[in-house]
Amino acid sequence: TAYEICGGDWSSDVCSSDLNEDGMNTIGIDALENFSEDFDLYLYDNELQVHHNLRDSEYEFYSDAGVFLNRFELVFADPQESSDALSLDENELDNFNIYYNSTSNTLVLNNPSSVKLKGLSIYNIASQLVHHHTLDEFSTRQTIRFNNKPANGTYIVMIETERGVVSQKVLLH
Repeated sequence: TAYEICGGDWSSDVCSSDLNEDGMNTIGIDALENFSEDFDLYLYDNELQVHHNLRDSEYEFYSDAGVFLNRFELVFADPQESSDALSLDENELDNFNIYYNSTSNTLVLNNPSSVKLKGLSIYNIASQLVHHHTLDEFSTRQTIRFNNKPANGTYIVMIETERGVVSQKVLLH
């Protein structure tokens, strides 16, 4: 089965695929329009966590038959360069402090390194999003108040910054 991916002004996209048979499959570039020769095009396989430059060669992979809505992403930057540019310094990671204050029903975030913040998402242990909050970009301390007391348990708090994502387990009780 052949697929055609068309796009406009975008920096990444998620590709769905419908594979009719078990076995080896190939994804490659037949033609590109309006792309500079210097512009690389990477395929990211979310299942295998592999980046592959489609300008260098086709990507071959084994798969069972089925519909895969989020397996592949097209990425328009060198993943290693992006990773280096977006990674947080270890000291900055160590300086983030997140804790739950059960008395005030709030989650407190301390950001002493003043890393520019974007958003905070809280996931339960089943990986379900239970809360999202837009953060004050330059605050060194933020308090997120919950409308309803969350269920007791362990949660994953993910903080999106200008330089990457920081995650931490938090016990809410």
